[in-house]
Amino acid sequence: MTRISGALLAGILLAALTGCVPAADAAPPTSEPPSPTASAEPEPTVMAKPTLAFAGACEALVDDATLSDLVGDDMAIAVEKSERVWAVGVLGGLDCIWLSDSEAYVSLDVLPAAGLEAQVSRAGADSPYCYGGEPSESRCSFSTVIDGYWLSGIVGVANGSANTALDAIDAITERVADAASAAAPVSAARPDGTWSVPAECSTLADAVDTTGILGATFAAEQESVGGEVTSGFIAALHAVGDLSCTWATPDYARWFTSELLPGAGWAISELAARAGAAPVTVDGALQAVALPLGDGQTTAVYATDGVNLAWVTVPLEIDQTQAATLTSAVMAAASR
Repeated sequence: MTRISGALLAGILLAALTGCVPAADAAPPTSEPPSPTASAEPEPTVMAKPTLAFAGACEALVDDATLSDLVGDDMAIAVEKSERVWAVGVLGGLDCIWLSDSEAYVSLDVLPAAGLEAQVSRAGADSPYCYGGEPSESRCSFSTVIDGYWLSGIVGVANGSANTALDAIDAITERVADAASAAAPVSAARPDGTWSVPAECSTLADAVDTTGILGATFAAEQESVGGEVTSGFIAALHAVGDLSCTWATPDYARWFTSELLPGAGWAISELAARAGAAPVTVDGALQAVALPLGDGQTTAVYATDGVNLAWVTVPLEIDQTQAATLTSAVMAAASR
């Protein structure tokens, strides 16, 4: 038998083993872990309208016929106030005025009382307060709290009425109490993004370049609230932070007005639905509309960022593009 040397055998075995052993494993393929997909930002939307006291219906407080009997003249709800937006609505309140062809007059504001305790206390200290006319109780203001609602008002009776204003106030208060017993107040929350507007029109004016927009410098002064208004109406303006300004050149030859109403963005849908309203583009606004006013000589441009409402009212000499630019500038100043 042929013998194979140990060295040769070792070489054969080594070759055999080397051929059977697989090559070192290759490094597994590497891949970056998938980066998380950024979630899409929700589309901004206009805030929902707050729940209004008594569903926003003045007739829920007192009907025209009953009111006419109380004050001694035919009364009808006034439409002027309903043509714009007021701070009372931002707080979930109800603002109503009835007029007659005589001196008879009724103005009522109903607000959720929660959060307005200091204002209620101040108003109550002078309630009722009667003034003017003969007899002296023919026209009175008043303030009271009924089942969580703050009711404030002004009542004037017609000459020769069987009732005094105080009599009418007592009867109106009883009817509002009946309505309040069936409808608990709902306080409106202050939404995120609500403006904290400047306290003075002059501060606002410093942030708006009227020269660049209108070719002239306009100064701004605070507008006063005209006519008789209730203590609740005034309190709502201050609580919300409403800022209403009249702008004019030094010679008062040119003018416009502006208003900032924090928390009233919901009103843009109602304004857009009015006759004559047309959409416009306002930089920085989620939605904006131009609305010719009843006098035929002025136009208002309303705009919202979804939470707040701003508008300017301009005469015919200021065109819509300039009005939109003014509105944008006022909004930008308010949001700083």
